[in-house]
Formats: sequence, C-alpha cells, structure tokens
Amino acid sequence: MRLPPYPASVSRALRHVGNCEDDTEATILLACDVMVDYLKVLKKPLPELATEAIGAAEEFRKGTISRAALKSVDAKVTDYLRGRKNPPTDGAEGAIRASGWTVELVEKPYWGGGAGEVLAWCLELVDLFESDHEAFEKIVYEKFKTPPSRA
Repeated sequence: MRLPPYPASVSRALRHVGNCEDDTEATILLACDVMVDYLKVLKKPLPELATEAIGAAEEFRKGTISRAALKSVDAKVTDYLRGRKNPPTDGAEGAIRASGWTVELVEKPYWGGGAGEVLAWCLELVDLFESDHEAFEKIVYEKFKTPPSRA
C-alpha cells in the first residue's frame, strides 16, 4: 500500500509525531489515542464493528475492560476481515481495519516504523471512509504536546 500525498499540514503533523518518539511504546499508545479520538469526531456514523473496536481500545487504555475483553473484540475484527482484499476498497472496511489496528496496538504497543507511520497508515484507511484532516491535525497536536517521558 502506498501512502497518498497529504496536505503539507498533515505531513507536518506526522513529522511532529516522529520528533516526539523517544519512547516507542508511549508514542504508539498516544497514536492509538489519536485514532480513537479522530474516529469519534467523524461526522459519518462508523460501522458498528469499528465503533465497538474503538470503544474497547479506549476502555482498555482507561483500565476499565480486561485484556480478554479486548482480545474478544480483536477476534471479531479479525473474523470480519478474514479473506477480504488488502488494501480495502470500501470505506467502511477501511474504518474497521484502522480501528482493528488500534485495538491490536493498545494491547501490544509496538510498530517497527514508529507512531508517525502508524498514524499515516491508519489515516489512509480512514480517508477511504471519511476525512477531516483539520480535526486529525488538531488531535495530533493535543496528544503530542511534548515528547512523552520514559516511565
């Protein structure tokens, strides 16, 4: 999958994320928070499975659902996507795939390319469904104010 050219402001926001990556796990989790918040502000109603997935990711981050409950939602997303084409051609499937990645990453916060790459890939998928790059940028800068400290 080749990333589309983004407006300069989106590219700057993604570079900003890259500049904050001193702790990969912490920045991946912040990227998950960005995706949850971004998917929640879209005007078009999300597919039910995407809504369930981002809700589970958010609740897991808050500590209000168990790992088993999160894995159950992840299994639903995996079952739905099994046998479907990659990259998706359908906007709803793109939103479900991005929300599924978010679920996987809150459980295991690692991505070889870092948080900026996670956000770029997820944004491409969500853009198939609906895009609001202005909202995306605002959320990125709210979450990635400064580099996260190592815990």
